[in-house]
Amino acid sequence: MLEFEHPPFDLTPVLADYEQKIEEMIAELGGAAGIAEDLRWYGERCDLFDRRRKELTAQYPDYFVAMAADDTIIASETLDGLFDEIDRRGIERESCVVEFLDAEPVIYIL
Repeated sequence: MLEFEHPPFDLTPVLADYEQKIEEMIAELGGAAGIAEDLRWYGERCDLFDRRRKELTAQYPDYFVAMAADDTIIASETLDGLFDEIDRRGIERESCVVEFLDAEPVIYIL
């Protein structure tokens, strides 16, 4: 819980409400173990997308591209169009890795 030396107003009820909502969200996502497993799975999907990036960019330059959980590839010139097609196919958005594949990506030197 956040504490202030001289709080301008009492945040206790607001923070308690948020803590309750956060606990409910974590439970809905399968608890800490469920969240960790989902993040591991999504990380693996991102790695697969990265391994296929060159191939996908050659096929779909300057397109928004999604890779679904079953490895289905969906591409559209617009992000709205991509999500419309994902929805039309009945694919869960949450299971998709979505990226814009820039034909000429900018390289930053930091």
